[in-house]
Amino acid sequence: ELERDQPLAFLLDGLSEVPPEDQIETLDALAQFAQDYRAGHHVLVTCRSSDFPFFRPWFGDFRQLRLQEWDEAQVMRALAPALGEQRALAEAIRRNKELLELLRLPLLAQAVAQRVAGEGTAFLWRRGRMVEVAAQALILWAEARDEPDTAQTATHLLARVAHRLTEAGADSLPSAEVVALAQELDPIGAREWPKRLRQTGILQPTSQRNFLGFFHPLLQGYFAALALAEAVESGQALSLYVDTRPQRDRWASA
Repeated sequence: ELERDQPLAFLLDGLSEVPPEDQIETLDALAQFAQDYRAGHHVLVTCRSSDFPFFRPWFGDFRQLRLQEWDEAQVMRALAPALGEQRALAEAIRRNKELLELLRLPLLAQAVAQRVAGEGTAFLWRRGRMVEVAAQALILWAEARDEPDTAQTATHLLARVAHRLTEAGADSLPSAEVVALAQELDPIGAREWPKRLRQTGILQPTSQRNFLGFFHPLLQGYFAALALAEAVESGQALSLYVDTRPQRDRWASA
């Protein structure tokens, strides 16, 4: 009835989140749905940019749009109320290209700005503290959409992922490895953790199918540092990680 009375807009969000074993059947059904309802209505389908080449055969005749990250001016506008008249601090953030790149994600820029309201601007001079705020903001944002009390498990699991990648000198690993690492922390829900970590935005699919990597090198470095701290607290010698030049090079970002 509603369909006949007025044009409708259908939003089919998160195509990348469909489990691999269900993708073909789901894509066939969605493509048929889109064909049935495009006349007189609007159908919007979203996925991660890195996954679009796989989905293109089903939606190739759709108009294609790519969401853009914030540019430098937008990042600085979001931070402006927090920075106030502190021009030196604003310039320091502008000059730190790695940090500026990370803050192009609106959620992160806004999280940093909100934290300033509570802590003042002192922590903005410390890159590590800013990365910590950004990482925790993403985890808590995802937790609010998921089951409660997952933030601690997510943090420990991301630290283990960062440890594995840093030791291997790699920038991505198979989703199956993430499941294996999660088994130690959450045996019952281990298979769900690749999806949960993708939802945080901290881990993202790579060009290799079913591989995940950190959204930004600063985030991998932050969680590698947590892994290093956990290892030392558990009694491991720091020398295991920094004894040789190759080891120091691998762990330098932590």
